[in-house]
Amino acid sequence: MTRKKVCIVSLIGLVLGIAIDPYIIGLCATDKSLCIFDSLAHILGKPLVIIFLPLFLVSVAMFRFKKQIFDTWVRFVYFWLPITALFVILAPEYDSSLLNIQKDSVSLFMSGLFMIVSFFLVVYISIKGGKPNEKSYPQI
Repeated sequence: MTRKKVCIVSLIGLVLGIAIDPYIIGLCATDKSLCIFDSLAHILGKPLVIIFLPLFLVSVAMFRFKKQIFDTWVRFVYFWLPITALFVILAPEYDSSLLNIQKDSVSLFMSGLFMIVSFFLVVYISIKGGKPNEKSYPQI
């Protein structure tokens, strides 16, 4: 996948999340006619925004790096997104336990972890000389 395609896909996911949950940017506070997906807003829209916002930001930042670094990062994204989606799908919508594990908290945690791992992956490959080791990322 090219850099442009990754940016476009992540931007589409981000816009879709905002369209489903306009509460995020404050649109529903002023005009309730914009809130057509009220039941899906917090279940689907907010996790989409939380997942695709870091993906979009990192994909934009990847324009500054070598193609080898970008290719390694894209392989990591192919591995990471299905795992994140699975955890968010399996997380309960509401939880009243002590840990309070919900879709929002799972997607926020996975997005933060994605940013941290992406940063260290880029630093590691940059220090290594831009030549990714075949064993340094999972084969898909």
